[in-house]
Amino acid sequence: MKFLITIILFLSIASSKAQVGVNTTDPKAILDIKASNQATPTNTDGILIPRIDTFPIIDPTANQQGMMVYLTTTSGGKPPGFYYWNNTSSLWETMMGTDNQTLSVNDNKISISNANTIAIKEISDTDENTKIEVEESVDNNEIRFYMEGLQVNRALTLKKNNYNLLMINVENFSRNTFMGNSSGLNTNAGTYPSGNDNTFYGSGAGEDNNTGWGNSYFGTVAGQHATGSLNTYIGLFSGSHTSNTGTKNVLLGDHTGMFLTAGSYNVFLGSQSGYKSVIGSSNVFLGYKSGYNELGNNKLYIDNSDSSSPLIYGDFNTNRLRINGVFQINDPSNTGFEFPNIDGLIGQVLQTDGDGQLAFVNSSILGTDNQDIIGSVLSGTDLTIGIENGSSQIVDLSSLQDGIGTDNQTIDSFSLIGTDLSISLENDGIAPATVDLSPLKDADWYESGNTAPDNITDDIFTSGKVGINEPSPATSLELNGGLSLSPGSSINLTSDTTLTIGDTSLVVVNNVSGSLWSLSFTDGLAIGQLLYVVGHQNNTSGANISDFTSNIDISTNSVTIYANDTLSFIWNGTHWLQISYSDN
Repeated sequence: MKFLITIILFLSIASSKAQVGVNTTDPKAILDIKASNQATPTNTDGILIPRIDTFPIIDPTANQQGMMVYLTTTSGGKPPGFYYWNNTSSLWETMMGTDNQTLSVNDNKISISNANTIAIKEISDTDENTKIEVEESVDNNEIRFYMEGLQVNRALTLKKNNYNLLMINVENFSRNTFMGNSSGLNTNAGTYPSGNDNTFYGSGAGEDNNTGWGNSYFGTVAGQHATGSLNTYIGLFSGSHTSNTGTKNVLLGDHTGMFLTAGSYNVFLGSQSGYKSVIGSSNVFLGYKSGYNELGNNKLYIDNSDSSSPLIYGDFNTNRLRINGVFQINDPSNTGFEFPNIDGLIGQVLQTDGDGQLAFVNSSILGTDNQDIIGSVLSGTDLTIGIENGSSQIVDLSSLQDGIGTDNQTIDSFSLIGTDLSISLENDGIAPATVDLSPLKDADWYESGNTAPDNITDDIFTSGKVGINEPSPATSLELNGGLSLSPGSSINLTSDTTLTIGDTSLVVVNNVSGSLWSLSFTDGLAIGQLLYVVGHQNNTSGANISDFTSNIDISTNSVTIYANDTLSFIWNGTHWLQISYSDN
């Protein structure tokens, strides 16, 4: 009954006044509801509109246009929330707008489109000079990242190429590309090419590069402190440890060239190759730890170790290549051969065993007077015989026959002393005959004293006469033909020098240092020893020979030997006496 009376009273008041106030006597609208206390409201200060668990089965009509409810559960695919009846579309609409509405905020930079999907065209800072932009123009399908508002300074663009493949373009006016924490941090692009055209990938890669240009560094701290140009470093810590001002280095592998400071034109390939190289240039190191300790220039190392004697070593300064191991040509077990890896003795030669192995052996070219017989065949009374290093010869033994034996007789006595062959036949009844085999001797024979030599380093001696190209020498030594001397010594003067003569007969002197140096000699070996001093064709600065030295007598106080000048001496037992001087 009380409720009915209250309703009747409220309606009568509402019908008698244009405005209704709740918790206020001075309403400012048709219905003005005030909180019990605006500063400290209670938990009941508010308006409750009808709450429903599902929308009505029968739709409202035009009379309920704008009627509002609160949906407590999901119904008809619509989540809980405030809805109003839109009789025009015959739909319960969310209070946020229709599904097809667009919310425009800040010049269309944020919008709400179909199915409540948020489409963001641009995100920027307060002054809009650093921003992320989706599609600069309609349907250009690019995402751009701007730095400081300049087109040329935008950091990144994502788009597709002409074949619909994703591209990531990093664009700036200096054509530098940096990716990784602190990579390229201190690069300062100035007047081209200073600081331009660098590509750094990896944390700390090229961090301290300032004005270096044309560098490519890939890997964590690759080239971190490098300041040179036109370098390519690939690998963890490659070229990273020190400030390298060098150019045109190629380092591939972790820790390669880690301590380079000023080296240029190096190629290091392999983990830790060239690790300790500091200022080395023009080196080529291939393999794990190759050239690890090398500090020089123009060296070649090929090995998988830090050995200072790599398998393959080279020196570009002297054009020298060395194999520190066994060198084979093809497969020795088939048709190839293998060289020995140790040196032989003086005078030895390389000889193959016919089975792929070469070895140093004593030379068989020079024989001794007591030579070995290498073959003998007796046919009738004709003996075909040869000695080492000579040709075969037929010796007629018919004078040795006894008339009793057969044509093919047996030799019962056979010996060789020097070149005299002592031989006898069976049943001849006479003393052995001597056959002279000197025509079979090789030309390069020698005797040392009165005994056979042990090796080719023994001194040459003969008690007879020697003829060179002369079969019947008339004197102790007779030469039929030309005679020339080979330099026993060849010296490049770099200071005043005393030359040890020994058994030298010809000395070639070269001085290209630009200063005039003096040359003196040690004593001769025997009275009558001849000495010729010749200036090398490049001897432009000259070599001074003076008679102030105790064992040289020349016609003037001193003689200067220039290119192609010739000065001859003879040793008299105490002094070198000048014989002639030719100034060319």
